[in-house]
Amino acid sequence: MVEPARLDREYFVVLLPEGKLKKEIDRLQQRLADYYDLYQDEELPELHITIDRIHRDKLSEAGEIITETVRNFSREIIMELEDLTCLQQLNDNFLVLKLNFTQSLEDFARKLHTRLSAEGISTLEDYSSWDFHITLVNNQFVENPISDFDFNKLCDFVEGRSRSSIGRAGRIEIWKPTLETDKKVVYSRDLT
Repeated sequence: MVEPARLDREYFVVLLPEGKLKKEIDRLQQRLADYYDLYQDEELPELHITIDRIHRDKLSEAGEIITETVRNFSREIIMELEDLTCLQQLNDNFLVLKLNFTQSLEDFARKLHTRLSAEGISTLEDYSSWDFHITLVNNQFVENPISDFDFNKLCDFVEGRSRSSIGRAGRIEIWKPTLETDKKVVYSRDLT
């Protein structure tokens, strides 16, 4: 089991989708935000796939390893959406898009994790339990959380609904755990 993130000690290594896939999931996120009036301002959290977590004091070393791993990985990182599902963790509700384990995503993520782990940079101890997903709604980070009753109704409605779509990752970044866009990104690199 993967332990919950320690926001005061960790940064997140994320992949950002691009193209048609990004547009599709952005539209879905916007519909949910509008329907449930989740945010007061117009800026929604950037959709991403977290592929690892690192010690925040190892940022420089992590950046070097990511740069080298990207340089040595010759394929596009393909992402395939599987279905919508709900998760609960520490009294918080999440609506996520689960991803299938495409060969390129799994190969890249494992290579990167192996290197980060070998250098004592990754904070994940059980990577075999890691699930690739895109969080559409995290009730902890919205301005107007969805009530438990409405969240349960939403989960009953979407559980197992297929959202099959394929795209690729366009960037890899390291993020601080903040919603402030101008303070979030501490490392960024194009993949295409």
